[in-house]
Amino acid sequence: MSMGQSDQPSRRELPLFDFDYRHDGVLYEATWSPIDAELFAPRWTGLYEEYGSDEQANPRLTYAINNGFGEAALAVRLLAWALTEGRDRAVIPSYYRDEAARELGRSAESTDFVRWQYEVGCDYRDPARGDIGFVEGRAGVPIRPKPTEFQAAHAGEAGVFRIDSFEQLTKVHLAVSGDASSEVSVFGLHASQERFSDLLAGLRLERRPSLDDLLAEGELLVHTGLDHDGFGLSSMVVKSPTDFEALLGAVTQRVGSAFDAYLRAVPSVNAWPDWFAAVETMERAALSPLR
Repeated sequence: MSMGQSDQPSRRELPLFDFDYRHDGVLYEATWSPIDAELFAPRWTGLYEEYGSDEQANPRLTYAINNGFGEAALAVRLLAWALTEGRDRAVIPSYYRDEAARELGRSAESTDFVRWQYEVGCDYRDPARGDIGFVEGRAGVPIRPKPTEFQAAHAGEAGVFRIDSFEQLTKVHLAVSGDASSEVSVFGLHASQERFSDLLAGLRLERRPSLDDLLAEGELLVHTGLDHDGFGLSSMVVKSPTDFEALLGAVTQRVGSAFDAYLRAVPSVNAWPDWFAAVETMERAALSPLR
């Protein structure tokens, strides 16, 4: 299917990522929310056209973006992935735990269940105000038909999933993308089974865990909250016991430059193959040589 040339501007007038960086006395913290409320609008007009059923040619199934939530969402995920490069990644999707397992090709029964999950409420333009911290986990279960015994037993628990590819992170975001807002926490841990086991143990405590007790030096939490209704309330919160300001600067520059290059290419995109090629170029530029 051929599309007309995009009438979207070729450049952003506002920065893609402009983080506030601070040390709260215990952890280093960076928070971001979009300056431009229209940031997540699709940039290529072809995204408003009909999609094919082939997963490899469907932007929603491949990149978790569509005609209502555009290419900047991919840039946000690329940033979360790049910030945790070189570490083992464990993710917690908000609410849609079993859907995430299904998207990852795993059984719900194989999930590592935990009592606590991180939350940043999508109610404030300043994510620091909405940074609630750990809350008791919960997952969606059906009302009709009646939930199974397994579903009922684990309704009050979150799920932790180890992932090892950016494509898997995209699938987790796809699983949670059907609601007005979504949240995904990515823990970047030192590469060892022991550290993953430590994380699970901390998230299974009776008492509310403290993030500084869960993260070792050099580890990070990257929490992304996405507002799918277009109110400009999306956010990212990054925390670590180690100063990561230099890493943040390098990675935001890399991902921002990749997104800028994509925007410059958009006016020349006329058909789906061109668009997929442009998005793949953006992904490679954002993650290379990190990938």
